[in-house]
This record gives sequence, structure tokens and C-alpha cells, in this order.
Amino acid sequence: MNKDVEVLLGTIPLLPPAEQNEFFEQVLAQYNRAMIDSLTSLAASCGEVPIDKRVARFVKLRDLRADSNKRNDAVDQAYKQTMETIEKSLIADAHRQGVTGFKTEAGTTYLEEKTMASIADENAFFNFVLEEGDLDFFERRIKATHIKEWSAANEGQVPPGLNIFRELTMKVRRS
Repeated sequence: MNKDVEVLLGTIPLLPPAEQNEFFEQVLAQYNRAMIDSLTSLAASCGEVPIDKRVARFVKLRDLRADSNKRNDAVDQAYKQTMETIEKSLIADAHRQGVTGFKTEAGTTYLEEKTMASIADENAFFNFVLEEGDLDFFERRIKATHIKEWSAANEGQVPPGLNIFRELTMKVRRS
């Protein structure tokens, strides 16, 4: 590692926490600006580069993006875990104090119950829905892979009442 960088990093713990945070935000902002500028420049010149070099760039960028996402995911996971821990501690304090929330200068909290469900017995549930005739238990979503399979089995036709959108993309495999 560059000696200047080592010295700079060594002084960070000496800063008060608020200044540490400000320092890291400035460094991250500069890094992001430089990365965006670099990627924008690459994109602007891609038509002038031979195909083999464009494919190599694409593969390299995909790898770099995956690495970047892994790093960002790790940081995001740490944020989520910390926020979840704080949330659980607030719920515990609310229960201990017999309240449903807290009003503070920084914000107001309140308890909210979230209902989720999964199917334990498909036959029992679907028979119930058929008997009740209540389709509001379901959300609307079209399964694109099934449409593709059905269409292939039915001479390229599509089921009635659907709009089909197709987008042509170029896939790149590593050699």
C-alpha cells in the first residue's frame, strides 16, 4: 500500500466520529465521480474499439460490477443487521414500558403488525378458494417462462388477452 495512504488511514481513528464519517463520505463521493466518469468515457468510445476488445471489456466490467456489488452487499447487510438490532431493542423497550411507540426529537416510532402467509397444504387451500369463489387471495402476475413453453407447444400462438413484449439482448459468455 502507498505510504501516504497508510499515513492518512492511520490518522482517521484520531478524528472525532462525525469527522470520520464526513471524511469517508467525501472519499466515497470522489471515488464514485471518478468511476462514473471512467465508465461514461468507456461507453462513449466503445464503437471505435474492435469487437474482441469490446467483448473483453464487457466481461471485465461484469466481473468488476459483481465484485462491487458483493462489497456493497456486505456493507448493506451490516446496515440492515444493525437497524434490525436497533428495531428489536425498541420493540423490547416498548413492551417493557407498555407503550406502542416513542416520540423523540429524532423521530417517532410505532408498532405495526405485518401479516404474511405461505401455503402449508395446496389441496386444502385451493379447494377452499374454489368453494368460496374468492380469487382475491391471489395477486396477478404472468409467468413468462410458461407462456414461452405454451407458445412453443401451440405453434407459436399466445394465450388470448395478453400483450407480449420482446426485447433483443446480446448475452456474453466468458471463453
